[in-house]
Amino acid sequence: MALISVKCPKCGKELHVNEDAETVFCNYCGERIVINDANAQSVGISAQQPARSDDYPQNTIKKEVSMNTPKNKKRDEYYFRPKSSKLESFLIFLDVIGLIAAYIVFHRFGAVCVAALQIVLLVISKMIKAGQIPSLRKISAVSILFTIASVLLVIPYFNLIAGSGPKIIREYEELNWPESGLSEKLPKPTATHGKILWNHPDELHFELYKMEESDFLDYAESLKKNGYVVDPDQGASSYEAYNEEGYKVSVSYFSSINDGELSVYAYAPTQMSEFEWPVSELSSLLPSPSSNMGNVDVDRSDCFVIYVSNTSPDEYSNYVEQVLNSGFSVDYSRKEEYFKADDSNGNHVTISYEGFNTMKIRIEKPEEPKATEETNEITPTPEQTPTPDASSNDPSSFIEGVMGTSSDILGKVSEGLSNFTGDNGYSSYSEIYEDYKKKLQDATPTLIEEYKAEVANNTKGLEGRAEIANAKVQKLAEIETEGTQKMAEFMYSKGSGKYEEYSEWAGKLYEIYNEEGTEIYNVYLYGN
Repeated sequence: MALISVKCPKCGKELHVNEDAETVFCNYCGERIVINDANAQSVGISAQQPARSDDYPQNTIKKEVSMNTPKNKKRDEYYFRPKSSKLESFLIFLDVIGLIAAYIVFHRFGAVCVAALQIVLLVISKMIKAGQIPSLRKISAVSILFTIASVLLVIPYFNLIAGSGPKIIREYEELNWPESGLSEKLPKPTATHGKILWNHPDELHFELYKMEESDFLDYAESLKKNGYVVDPDQGASSYEAYNEEGYKVSVSYFSSINDGELSVYAYAPTQMSEFEWPVSELSSLLPSPSSNMGNVDVDRSDCFVIYVSNTSPDEYSNYVEQVLNSGFSVDYSRKEEYFKADDSNGNHVTISYEGFNTMKIRIEKPEEPKATEETNEITPTPEQTPTPDASSNDPSSFIEGVMGTSSDILGKVSEGLSNFTGDNGYSSYSEIYEDYKKKLQDATPTLIEEYKAEVANNTKGLEGRAEIANAKVQKLAEIETEGTQKMAEFMYSKGSGKYEEYSEWAGKLYEIYNEEGTEIYNVYLYGN
């Protein structure tokens, strides 16, 4: 093998090394030298024809031999040994989870591609550290750059998860529209994909998939053409109204679910009859309404619920005024179609205008103390309830920090109620949902005002603001938990007993809690 002459750039000494060497260390000063055409010259000596001693100085031969000493080998091992890659292994594990979540849970094609790219970059970084890519082995910064690039891709990953970019195409079952029941009172949807969740004589619930916002608006218009124009309530993604016969329909559009989901509920009219106002302990606390047509839904020692028909919005407003004057003025909240208050003994009343000239009255005794193993009530312990981080810029992590995610609480709430056989005063999941939806929405403005007032006296800076915001969202969490518990009680007493049905309704209530909690979070973050 031929030798070449190399001059050390540090001390200027001339070295003779093998021509296939890529780097050497100077025998005189220890400088590391990279061999290239600019600093190498052939000396015309080959391994097959050894140099004579007069052509190859003895001291150079000794120095050349000394390059293979254990000291220099240890130095080479230090520079070129395989490095540990535990960080990359851990990040690869996280990215695999992210890829699976993007595909199975969120169905975001772009996020799947980003997660796959992160994994590729980390695998390359891991291979460089392990010395498996010789051309990059000597450039240690390359491995670090690949790792940093993978970490930075977290930003576009979560942006894509949040809603931008194409979705993975999913297979949905075809909609099998029923030919009888409440479906006869509704216009038949033009959608081909959907599911009938239940079709009872007094309630119909179905979902339509792969729907655009324009499809929601078109279906709302078709409902209006079919007579659902009595007491209408239309929002950006919802529509609710009665027809002249008293049938009610409620439509909600969710753009982030099932490639655009249209959820529809239809209700048969409540059968009303003439009644006499009861003289029970609870009902006697309230004035009797002007109409004697209605339906007593619950009449127990601890709860009384009645629907009163032939009640106009003005008559509803007058009745609320009478209730206020009868002593229910503690912690009261009064809206156009909803009223709640306590009396001095803690009895709680809620009155709502349901539409179609119908008023709902509900009065309850104070709740019993919670947190005993013998009762069916469940009070989360500090270990069960995570501490929220209001300093985060992510509203979902802030809101979930107060109570956990929807799936966190469903099992906890229903677990302790499997033996519940009583009557909590509700006749359907939708009734509980609507009741507690109103409670959450009505509570939010008051909590925001409380937050602003308390922040004005805050002396702890950002930490103090976070504590105040957490406390306000915690009050929403208590309302949501109570509503979810009512749904669990209904599941075991009057409902189908199917956990899936309970889970769906509880999930919808959790969405309202999340929306209202975000309102408080935005005030904390942006001050408006």
